Amino acid sequence: MENFILIILIACVIILFNNFSKLKRENELLDSLYQNIKDDYKYLKKELEEIKKQITKPDFAAVLPPKIDEAAIIPDPAAEVSPPIIPDPVNTFEDTLQNENTINDEVVEKPVFSFDSQVIPVFDANQIAEEKQTTKPV
Repeated sequence: MENFILIILIACVIILFNNFSKLKRENELLDSLYQNIKDDYKYLKKELEEIKKQITKPDFAAVLPPKIDEAAIIPDPAAEVSPPIIPDPVNTFEDTLQNENTINDEVVEKPVFSFDSQVIPVFDANQIAEEKQTTKPV
C-alpha cells in the first residue's frame, strides 16, 4: 500500500514538472512577443515626435504632388427623350379579340403526346386567391 502511494506521488511530480516546463516555454514566448511590441511602440512614438517637430518648424513646406491638368471632359450627347406613345385602348382590345379568334396552324399540327414542350403545372395558393378577387363582378 505504501509503495502504491509512493508511485502515485512520483507520477504526480513528473506530471507537474512537465506542465511547469510547458508553462515556462509559453511564458518565454509571450515575453518575447511583448518585448517586440514594446520596441515597436517606442520606435513609432519617436517617429511621431520627429514628425511633430518637423511640422511645428516655421520653414515647413508640405511636399505635395504636382497638380495634373485635367483633360477636357467631353460630355456624352444626351439622347432626346420622346414622350411614350400610348395606344388607344379600344383598338388594342379589338386587335386582341381578332387574334384570339384566329387559330394558329402550328399549334393544331403539334402531336398531343409531346413531352418536350409540356410544363408541369404549379398551383400557388396566393395566385389563385388573387385571381378569385380580381374576377368578382363589379
